[in-house]
Amino acid sequence: MSSATNYFIFNLAISDLGILLISLPAYIIRDYFSWSFGKIACQIIIPMNDVSFSVSICTITVITLERYRAIVAPFKPRLKARGGKLTIALIWVLTYLSVGFPMAFYMELTKVDDRLICLPKWPSNIVFKILTCFFISLIIIPLCITAVAYIIMIKTMRKQSKRLREARERRHSAGIGSTVSLKHVQERHRHDYNAKLVKMLIIIVVVFWICMLPLSILAFVVEFFVIDPRKPVVDGLFTLSIAVFFSNSAFNPVAIYIMSSDLRKGINTLLFFGRKRCKKNGIPHI
Repeated sequence: MSSATNYFIFNLAISDLGILLISLPAYIIRDYFSWSFGKIACQIIIPMNDVSFSVSICTITVITLERYRAIVAPFKPRLKARGGKLTIALIWVLTYLSVGFPMAFYMELTKVDDRLICLPKWPSNIVFKILTCFFISLIIIPLCITAVAYIIMIKTMRKQSKRLREARERRHSAGIGSTVSLKHVQERHRHDYNAKLVKMLIIIVVVFWICMLPLSILAFVVEFFVIDPRKPVVDGLFTLSIAVFFSNSAFNPVAIYIMSSDLRKGINTLLFFGRKRCKKNGIPHI
């Protein structure tokens, strides 16, 4: 799990788990119960959903660009594990400063039907429209970047596969089919690894955008076309879109663990190392 890509994928799983374990329970409490954790918790916990969501988008974009560089320009210097860790830290810090920190100032405890609800209180409708446009651009721009990048990557990999196949056929026709150069083996191995990784990432990216776009489009339409969100049909669409939104966070960690053998080995190593340490120190592992 020592490559930058694996650290990025692991960070994507962590941000999704943050949405599942922190944001989802907080939203359930906010919408169906009275908020009893105080204003400070309201200002910290609720904005973390937008932070984790933004981190997921930025991480997917960074993974795409890193794979794009590895496939389209394979001879350029690769991003090392240390650089990957620094990039992840930078993503979290910048995302919180640009999303979570500003939103904290707008979060207020509002009393509705004898319940305290943690909601953002916008100073004006203009501010809300600006923030809505910001979040929509945070979705649309990375969507365009990832779509174009993966199209170019797929075309490049098809050309590479064709070139490797033609080289193999030339060796067979020359009667040296049993002789395989080290360079060819390395190219074949790199191509197969990239193909497997890109296939996994395309699945994750496609599912991500399928789950994210409905809620984003609905929020944009309701806000800018002045549709009453309290209408039964609109409220039902919001409920369905939110459910689809959170389902992506349940899908990603499981899909990543199943499809990424390198990451799975790394996580298993960490878990078994922890178990060995517990046994070594005489602490029973339950």
